[in-house]
Amino acid sequence: MFIVVAFHAGVPGFEGGFIGVDVFFVLSGYLITWLLVNEAEREGGIDLARFYARRARRLLPAMAVVLLGTLVVMAWLYAPFEQRSLARTWATTALYVSNVDFAYRAVDYHGAGAETNPLLHTWSLSVEEQFYLVWPWLVLFGLGLVSRRRAPDPRRLLLVLGVTTALSFALALYLTHAQGVWAFYLSPTRAWEFGAGGLAVLVPASRWPRRKLNPARPEAVMGLLSWGALLALGAATTLYGHRTPFPGVAALVPVLATVVLLRAGGAEEAGSVNRLLSLRPLQAVGKLSYSWYLWHWPVLVFGASLVPSLSLAGRLALVAVSLGLAEASYRWIENPVRYSPVLARHPRNSLAMGAALTVATL
Repeated sequence: MFIVVAFHAGVPGFEGGFIGVDVFFVLSGYLITWLLVNEAEREGGIDLARFYARRARRLLPAMAVVLLGTLVVMAWLYAPFEQRSLARTWATTALYVSNVDFAYRAVDYHGAGAETNPLLHTWSLSVEEQFYLVWPWLVLFGLGLVSRRRAPDPRRLLLVLGVTTALSFALALYLTHAQGVWAFYLSPTRAWEFGAGGLAVLVPASRWPRRKLNPARPEAVMGLLSWGALLALGAATTLYGHRTPFPGVAALVPVLATVVLLRAGGAEEAGSVNRLLSLRPLQAVGKLSYSWYLWHWPVLVFGASLVPSLSLAGRLALVAVSLGLAEASYRWIENPVRYSPVLARHPRNSLAMGAALTVATL
């Protein structure tokens, strides 16, 4: 998340920091697939109502607060015609389809006009929500649990996710050059990134290089792979930019590097990369990543509206402000709602809350 924030703040050397979103997509695919497969193997099925209830408690309250917060600032800061132009984005964001709206209107993510939209960053959150809506059903189908009661079949799921990932990647390659805006924003061209994370869960450990390259010292092999993946992410962050065709072949670098970090880092229990990523400041930022992502872009856009010639130091100060808002949001909104005994008592309570928040913000 740090590299996305640094990219948005215009920090030199982070011109390709937009790849942080791709890293997040892979992480989501990995985590959600692992949770669903683990539940299916443990309980013989997947409770979809409980899954969606957990997602509603985790994601919707913070989003609603950020939307209402930006509404207040927009009403004070922007002229009526500017408010009118943002009303459509507001509505599509509340419904988690802002990515479709940006694609339809051919909004250039790197263009000057997009920099004044305080809700531009919600395109990736819409893709994420669409993934949460569809992915559990795909996992159910892949495991063979949709039509009849049977033991989950991870090998069948591996095939289903493999085909889905390949088709999505092929579509992304085609549209990146034929209709780049669609390729950038739409879920079907981003699904392969989630799929790569899902495949990382399912590929057996015996297929990974530590068992083949150096059976005597697998931790050394995995350590080299982890550092190589980190260097690849760093190179992409530095060398990519607004002219890089994305998310075509170039997206393979952050996606595959993240997959390697997930599998190699997970196997390298006491490795140097794990120690680096386990540092307390990085763990603290990771904990706040969702809230920070929600807050940082509106704060930067509103700051630039008030002070058009804002210096790098000023933008970094705004980043710090957004991090403080993220901490407050996490402590007083996200966690209390996420772990509320009343909401967690039954899925319908959380789903009703999510529906009410969506209607209220819309």
